[in-house]
Amino acid sequence: MWWLLSLTVAQGAVPEGVRPAVAPVDIQARYDQYRSGKNLPLVPLACEAPIADAVRLCFKFWEGEKRRWVSLADLNAWGVSLADLHQALVPAATQALEGLQSVAIAGTERHYLQLADGDGWAAAGLLAPHVLASKAPRPLMAMPQTSVMVSWSMGDAETDLIMAVGVKEMKSAARDPVSAMVLRWDGKQWIAFAEAEKKTGPTP
Repeated sequence: MWWLLSLTVAQGAVPEGVRPAVAPVDIQARYDQYRSGKNLPLVPLACEAPIADAVRLCFKFWEGEKRRWVSLADLNAWGVSLADLHQALVPAATQALEGLQSVAIAGTERHYLQLADGDGWAAAGLLAPHVLASKAPRPLMAMPQTSVMVSWSMGDAETDLIMAVGVKEMKSAARDPVSAMVLRWDGKQWIAFAEAEKKTGPTP
């Protein structure tokens, strides 16, 4: 299948079974707490730098029927760098984005794009933003859950507001929440765009 890969990189290789994993920005602290609670040694995860202080791109690895986080020790064992791992997954992420579905915004004639994938490919927009840019000019993107990514074109204020609120609601309802932050692709990197805020006072 297209999402299985084994790519030789320099002297090492990225094994089959590696998947991207979008995670909350504090994933390392959460993982440390989990392992400490089980009296396990702490393990530095193979995660990229936080994006807009909202999300992190990490990686998971299928070993048989089990999936676990990829650690820096794994990269050393495979003989690859974090950048190598990122680049190795770009072709599969590009294909995953071909599965984007157009979803109607209820009560309007507007639509947004959604990719729902429980195997990690909801993180595809972080790996292949150029594909999103080709489908939604001036793309905005949000990842409220580990398995859901939504994207739409910036420019219509009402759509931006509806989607920002919707993203916040999706995160609140999720079993695996990530972030309610909406990100904007500026042609070089994802940066913070907006996050819906709950009003605490009466509507004017």
